[in-house]
Amino acid sequence: LRSLIQAREGVAWTLELSPTVASLLTSFSDQLFEENLVDKILNLLSSISVDRELERLDRGRAIGKTWHRQQLVSMIEEQRLCLAECLFYWACQNPFPKDTIMAVIQYLKGIKKPDEKKPLDPVVLALFFSLVASFSVGSDVAAEALDYEYYPLVKDHTLLPTVHNELQKDSEWGCPQMLAALKFAWGVLLR
Repeated sequence: LRSLIQAREGVAWTLELSPTVASLLTSFSDQLFEENLVDKILNLLSSISVDRELERLDRGRAIGKTWHRQQLVSMIEEQRLCLAECLFYWACQNPFPKDTIMAVIQYLKGIKKPDEKKPLDPVVLALFFSLVASFSVGSDVAAEALDYEYYPLVKDHTLLPTVHNELQKDSEWGCPQMLAALKFAWGVLLR
């Protein structure tokens, strides 16, 4: 899935595939997106927990020695990161529309502040940067050359006020620093 999304046509990079293959990959991934791929990925990220998965495997006596447990932890963490990277690559190639931005914001709202000594989870960082990528309108492109098809911020006139109101609400965030960083990215966009 991640490779499929990376091969999409978009604004950030190109794999220089033949036009037929690029069109086929883009239309197939568009179909996945229309079938609520983002919601499915966010649900999986919420439901997959290393501790929960290890507990289930332990109950079924499917975990061996310590090295086997560590392999399982690495595999579960890698799968979660791969799912988050799918959203990041998508946002880089084709910035998210309003509903997707709002879904990712709601997911990030529930993230708990990590311990002072622990860095943020790479999954959370990938989702954060998927929003930052969606807050872009291609500053390196002249306004007359913008392809509005790729930039929902320009195309959808309801997106700016909706996201702005959501980020300005006095709602509780599990990690206030995340909200502050999003507000900063949003402010840079508005500026």
